[in-house]
Amino acid sequence: MSALPMSGRLLVIGAARSGLAALRLAHARGYEVFLRDDLLDEPTLRLRLDGTPAHVLEDAVLPEGLALVVPSPVVPPSHPLVAEALRRGIPVHSEPDFARAWFQGQVLAVTGSNGKTTTTLLAESVLRAAGIRAIACGNVGHPFSLVALEAEQPEWAVVELSSYQLELSSHLRARLALLLNISEDHLARHGSMEAYVAAKWRLAGQLTPDGALVVNGDDPLLIAHARAFAGRQLRFAHDGDAVVDARGLWLKSGTAPVIAAGAARLIGAHNLENMAAVLLAALDMGLDRETVCRALLDFAPVEHRIETVRERLGVRWINDSKATNVDSTAKALAGFAPDSVILLAGGEAKTADYQAVDALVRRHARQLITYGKDGPVIASWFRHALPVNEVEDLAAAVQLADALAQPGDAVLLSPMCASFDQFANYEARGHRFKELVAALA
Repeated sequence: MSALPMSGRLLVIGAARSGLAALRLAHARGYEVFLRDDLLDEPTLRLRLDGTPAHVLEDAVLPEGLALVVPSPVVPPSHPLVAEALRRGIPVHSEPDFARAWFQGQVLAVTGSNGKTTTTLLAESVLRAAGIRAIACGNVGHPFSLVALEAEQPEWAVVELSSYQLELSSHLRARLALLLNISEDHLARHGSMEAYVAAKWRLAGQLTPDGALVVNGDDPLLIAHARAFAGRQLRFAHDGDAVVDARGLWLKSGTAPVIAAGAARLIGAHNLENMAAVLLAALDMGLDRETVCRALLDFAPVEHRIETVRERLGVRWINDSKATNVDSTAKALAGFAPDSVILLAGGEAKTADYQAVDALVRRHARQLITYGKDGPVIASWFRHALPVNEVEDLAAAVQLADALAQPGDAVLLSPMCASFDQFANYEARGHRFKELVAALA
């Protein structure tokens, strides 16, 4: 991808959080700024600009003399203006790419199909515990451009990156890049698993000369690329520089776990893997191991990801609304005792194939309650394996779970689906679940 121009005319496509942040950064750095959004009219865009000077494009036509195009993450490379810019040789860069050009600190970048948010916030917490000024941004918290706009920038930006952000990125210059895992997701955007994996793997090619790739040594899709990777890499999971097994998290040369299984506030083997990735990154930075491990142990779960909402009459209610795909739910289920879960699942399905989670549902769930648009699809898959009930919506699912639950059970909202059939996003779904649980008599 072409170099990123540091002045001239700049077009932002998309007026959501990331696009507006890039536009404000561009204006502050002296670009002449243009804005286009296919869904919003000029008066609405002017309100969103909130006084920031910009030319609003009412027609989908590239302005003359453009130096740079910055699409929002939801805008795909196939968008007519993006495709036209690429055809003309006009540089097109993601919002994180643009922010990186103006950020003076170092970058720890995190991507993967699952666990990105937890790992990003975990890394931020560890760095801060070690006395480093760090901020989590990107796909979580503030857009990276707002961090680059700060008068006093942090020493480190811990940047969560989705495949949408990575497919047009080439200039992130990360000192550390964490690739957590790959599973089927976002195929409607990328078209194939090969294209999706390629988007994620772009991060590995954007390290600084002294940088290191921290990669999951158990993930077959990642390791297939890692074997051909010429740069410095550290591996975690069941084989590598950090090892995760039934006893906890070990360093390769150790004789005892540095974090014993069950000792951390984060639960589940997948979270031990997230901690292993952060531990390797922190040690590569030269941070004190004892300080790092203490911060890992003390870190509280992220909202909407295996979050304990309430314990009532011996029953734990768990909000895992962030589990929008099958692999996320599989990781959540693995952290519970056999035959102890009442699983709530449903919404807009991303797949009709639940083989990857089938054995875990059979082992850990004793009841399944499905709801929403594709609840019947999930119900039909699992009906042969365990008792299944179909209801219309999340409120009905919570009421039925309350009636079915027994002391020692966990009621787990882990939908395996997107939320858009009944909610604005997974956060709204999680908040509604917590309201419903809090209202139980």
